[in-house]
Amino acid sequence: MHVLKLLVFSDSHGRIDPMKAAAEAERPDLVLHLGDYVRDYEALQRLFPALPMEHVAGNCDYPILGDNRLLELEGVRIFMTHGHRYRVKQTLLSAIYAAREEHADLLLFGHTHSPVILQEPGLVCMNPGAALNGSYGIVTLEQGQAHCQLKNLK
Repeated sequence: MHVLKLLVFSDSHGRIDPMKAAAEAERPDLVLHLGDYVRDYEALQRLFPALPMEHVAGNCDYPILGDNRLLELEGVRIFMTHGHRYRVKQTLLSAIYAAREEHADLLLFGHTHSPVILQEPGLVCMNPGAALNGSYGIVTLEQGQAHCQLKNLK
C-alpha cells in the first residue's frame, strides 16, 4: 500500500525560511505552493532540487498565468487554486463549485491567510494558512482518500 505525503504552502510573501524548515521537518514526497509568491516557490525548488513541486499563481504573482491546476495522485483528484478569482475571502461557494466541476475530491486554496479544513459532501477543502507566519498543511493520500492536517512551526 502506497502512501503519498504532500506539503502544502500558500502566501509565503517573500519568507522562504518557514517553508525550508517545514520541508526539512516533514520530508514530503511532493510540495504544493498555492501562490503569493511564485518566486518563493522557485527559491524552494533551488534549495531542494530533488523534491517534486507544483504551484499555481496568486494575485501577487501577475503577469504569471496559471491560477488553477488539477492533479490526480493516488486516485485523488486535487483542485489547486490561490482563490482570489473565486473571492474566497467572502465565500467558498464559487471555489467549491469550480472544484466540483472538475470532479475533485480535494480543494486546496489560499489567499485568506487563515488555516482551515472543511468537510463538504464528497469534497475536503483546505487552506494551509500563510506560510509567512509558519503555517502549512499536510495531506496524506492513501487508498484514494485524502487526510488533511494543519500545522504551524511556532
